[in-house]
Amino acid sequence: MKKTLSIVLLISFIFTFLSACEAKEEEFVPEYIVDIGDGIDLNGKEYIIRDTVHHGDTPLIPTSMENALDDMLLEHYEQTEKALNCELSLLVNNGDIAQNIASGLKYADLINCQFGPIFSYFKAGIAANYNDIPGIDIHCGKFGSENLLDALTWGNGTYGVVAEYWGIPTPYFNDACMFNPRILRTYSQPSPHELWENNNWNFDTFTDIAVAVTDLTSNPDFPIYATGLNSYFIRAAFFASGATVAKENEDGTLSYNLPSKEADTAAEWLKKLNNELKVLDPNTSGSWEYYCDMFTGGQYAFLAEYSWVGLSKDNGRVGLNMEEEFSWVPFPRGPLGNKDVLATYADANFAMFVPINGETDEIGYVMTELFEPLYEGNNYGWREDFEREVFWDETSYNLYIRILDSAVSDNMLYASSSNLVNNLSAVVKGTKSVQQAFSEIADKVQAQLDSEYNDFINK
Repeated sequence: MKKTLSIVLLISFIFTFLSACEAKEEEFVPEYIVDIGDGIDLNGKEYIIRDTVHHGDTPLIPTSMENALDDMLLEHYEQTEKALNCELSLLVNNGDIAQNIASGLKYADLINCQFGPIFSYFKAGIAANYNDIPGIDIHCGKFGSENLLDALTWGNGTYGVVAEYWGIPTPYFNDACMFNPRILRTYSQPSPHELWENNNWNFDTFTDIAVAVTDLTSNPDFPIYATGLNSYFIRAAFFASGATVAKENEDGTLSYNLPSKEADTAAEWLKKLNNELKVLDPNTSGSWEYYCDMFTGGQYAFLAEYSWVGLSKDNGRVGLNMEEEFSWVPFPRGPLGNKDVLATYADANFAMFVPINGETDEIGYVMTELFEPLYEGNNYGWREDFEREVFWDETSYNLYIRILDSAVSDNMLYASSSNLVNNLSAVVKGTKSVQQAFSEIADKVQAQLDSEYNDFINK
């Protein structure tokens, strides 16, 4: 039997009122529908979804006939509107939400933005707690992994979720590593997939492959390197070694956690690759596009990047420009790394939050329908036309999912990542020791942790 949302709420209110009159000692709490099916009618109401412009694109606002994913998203929006009898308005996130709320104006019902602003909105009291929004079960599996929800949980509330099953490449995470199987075969090297399966994919086996594939003499005009010493490779090595910028204390506050044995291990490995073995591209000042082009052009065997590289249409320098196959694998583990943690959430993550002055009594029902997977079996990115742009082999897809599900927060949200990368780079290039590099910024980073996080938590 179909029931409109207004009827459900009205009946709940009447029942609550009568129950209170008949037995005041019993408090009736209305049960909201989570599995909405075809049972909700929102009477044509409009719900505003705002998306952040990223690299010139808005992933949630697709363009018809642009690619397979865009067409699927457009169709999915239409299906959601028909299922709930509502209207979805997709707008660019280009205004001041705090100013709108202060003026009593509704800015949006759902907003996609980076983790940092969401935490700021939480501190300002203008982001709704998903635990208080009816009609949604954020722990059902389609709103992000439990580790991801933990990264978006502060105090007693969770303030962000991720539409990862739409095929949109969020959240970003570090420790994603792509490789060129042809180059490895050319130099008779084992597949990282096989090494992974045998629990032997680590700093040492990566080093062996890096030495074997680096070829600067066969064709001097077309040198081949293991990879480039870009900031993502440095960060991935740092976290794969088990190092962390900040640790959580028993009282919930964060403390600066460097220098450490784990950080020193990562730095020494990078120094060996760069200075002793010389298997890394000496162009350490290359742009992001440069490193991607070196990989797609067949001059890098590996490319470490944020997870979205090769996944999204706007950042498709790998997926769209690659003329031959490429594969995915977790970043090799350091000797002190946690084998169960295959990735860390990076500071540029995107998630979706609900402003407190939006339609908080109804948006949960919209999101429950809206966040249904686009692809059968939750296999986003491994279907039809989108397959070529993303994964060349099913093993890579399965490992990508494992990387995504195992990622944990690295607390870089509350401290500038440039401090980490710049100082590790200085260590690798030999201009600073590990002790010097991290001790000299200890006070600065701790001040960031205090101002951005601890001072609020301690209130």
